[in-house]
Amino acid sequence: MDPIAFLTSAVVATMVSVLLFLLPGVALGPLVLPGATTPLSRLGRATGVSLLVGLVGCTLLARFGVLSGGSVVVLLLAVAGLGLVA
Repeated sequence: MDPIAFLTSAVVATMVSVLLFLLPGVALGPLVLPGATTPLSRLGRATGVSLLVGLVGCTLLARFGVLSGGSVVVLLLAVAGLGLVA
């Protein structure tokens, strides 16, 4: 595999993982589950909250017939933005 293509794939995979597993949870975690004391517990809380947000969001998007990659990205960024504002 071409090194540039491999590096690009790794960067994209990292961005997708952060978007799905961390970003909404970091923004909403302290509001949903306050009281995480250690960095590892904050990371676990962020991951759990992000997966729940993704599950509920994708279920609603599928219910309304608009589930696609772009709509999931917009949903997760909007939820994270709302969590940061609140």
